[in-house]
Amino acid sequence: TGLVEVDNIPMLPSVVCTLEMWVTPEAFPIDYSPLVKFEDDQRALILHSQKKYRFYTFHNEAMMNDEAKLKQRVHLAGVNDGSERRLYINGKLVGQKNEPGQMSPTPKNTKRLEIGSGFSGTIDGVRISSSARYDRDFVPETDWKADDATEALYLFNEGQGDVLKDLSRHGRPGRIKGAKWVRLEGRQPGSSNMPDGGQAPKPAIAPFDAEQAKAVPGVRHVVKIDRGIAVVADGFWQATQGREKLKIEWDEG
Repeated sequence: TGLVEVDNIPMLPSVVCTLEMWVTPEAFPIDYSPLVKFEDDQRALILHSQKKYRFYTFHNEAMMNDEAKLKQRVHLAGVNDGSERRLYINGKLVGQKNEPGQMSPTPKNTKRLEIGSGFSGTIDGVRISSSARYDRDFVPETDWKADDATEALYLFNEGQGDVLKDLSRHGRPGRIKGAKWVRLEGRQPGSSNMPDGGQAPKPAIAPFDAEQAKAVPGVRHVVKIDRGIAVVADGFWQATQGREKLKIEWDEG
């Protein structure tokens, strides 16, 4: 366990926001772990001891109904659009609260963001936005880009050192305290989950339309292997979505 601290990040100007991250929990906390939170406690993504992910903003929350699973990498997105709170897991709406809450008329004068406090597991991406990025189910992106609504963007691909680089236009680096770098299986720091250093595999020869899977953002290649078809993507979630889109007519010969 450990955390990342980001100083000099001002409070967002309204309740509208999106907090999102890629996370793999290894154990549930004794009480709760704020995966990412503003120090004023007005906005946070939380993993609770009740085995639930929660999106907390302004004294209320949207929470999942099912139990979270350990050792499973997921994309979390908490959205407050000014009318309601929503929690998405892997692009699917899992929790909703039909009111947005209100900012305090006398907010705390704090300017700190914390990532991973008390959390046991790995985090490999955090983006904070001053807009409501999602209003329906979606396929999570793995190649985040900063835009005008991006308040902070951390891709966790440095692989060493005690500074986490902010790729937004604001340039707000984070200090790594008590956490350590780990290499995700099948992935080099700063690269996609692709074989042979990102080189394209040999073309597939089975009678199927690879473009069906490639329509899913993050899917790179579709190849025939000895025991079936492999979908090569930036992450497990993209590969799974690509496989579901793929309609295969097997050659029985």
